[in-house]
Amino acid sequence: MNIPIRFSVQLAAILLLPLVGCSEKASFSNLSDAGGQSEPLKYEFRGRAIDVERYLEGLSVSPSSWVGNIDKGVFYFVDKSADGKMIKKITLPGIGEQADLSRAELATDEILKNCTAGNFRVSPADGTLYLTKDENNNELFNLFRVRPESRHLEQVSHANFVSGFGISRDGGRLIYLDRSGNEGTRISTHLVDLSTMEDRILRTDDEHLQNTWSLVSWQPNGQGFVVRVNKDGDRNLGQLQYFKLVNGGVEAKTLLPDQVANRYALTLVDGWANDTEALYLDIQDGVTKVFAVNVETATSRLVLEGETDVTKAVVSRNSDGKVTLFASSVDRKSTRLNSSHTDISRMPS
Repeated sequence: MNIPIRFSVQLAAILLLPLVGCSEKASFSNLSDAGGQSEPLKYEFRGRAIDVERYLEGLSVSPSSWVGNIDKGVFYFVDKSADGKMIKKITLPGIGEQADLSRAELATDEILKNCTAGNFRVSPADGTLYLTKDENNNELFNLFRVRPESRHLEQVSHANFVSGFGISRDGGRLIYLDRSGNEGTRISTHLVDLSTMEDRILRTDDEHLQNTWSLVSWQPNGQGFVVRVNKDGDRNLGQLQYFKLVNGGVEAKTLLPDQVANRYALTLVDGWANDTEALYLDIQDGVTKVFAVNVETATSRLVLEGETDVTKAVVSRNSDGKVTLFASSVDRKSTRLNSSHTDISRMPS
């Protein structure tokens, strides 16, 4: 059973960290795939190795629909069967113990039939699972959640097409992007109070800076959020916009130089270096690297680079405030996954 490289990176990380005895807390979620590999894939981290495919042997796990949160000790995934797709979960083991997906239990009693589900994310506050799902494969995606104390798949949004979302660190609020029609039509930014389920529109994009598929990256202090946009609708002219929540609305600021072309690979990382620096992936000198952009000064700094493209970056924040960036890059010729990590807690002097 061969699974795509990017999914292998993240699945290895969530299953391997308990074995390694890593003290940091981290959250790992899925990304779209950039290609597959023909050889069995192993992942090495801190001197320990894991054969990713062995964990999936005998299971019908959907490679694009899963998420784990080590801090909350939970791992959700979609298991495909003859009856449909079922969302399952396991409690992550303690340090030095091995995760066993075959012992997973149902997270919800609802069987997913004739639909596409994805974009799994776990609330950093209470472990609630959030995902997008359509009905009858109509490709009109809405947001749903499964709370830890319930097995009910609860609809959160009543939108036309959710193209991105993000959950605040305290778990109290959620931002989602709602596309009004076909690609290129206006996208509205919604703010949901998750305690009352009040849903209100903060803004609608314009032709100059158009919203697109994007993670919504919440500022750790909850004062604002960052999304990717496209200048004049051109995917090669990616831009980051910061929205500060002010008096029931938002104040917008563009963060990157406007004149740079071929910024098609621009991707937000789900996590910040600190309260003022959002993290993102972008290409520099032909290689994808990790950068941090200051939302107050709109200046960027290089955080992490390697000889090959960074394919996945994950932020870990422990109880004493230390922020560590874990990144993986792939040597596609040898199907070897290289890992690195660096402390990004401190602002540059």
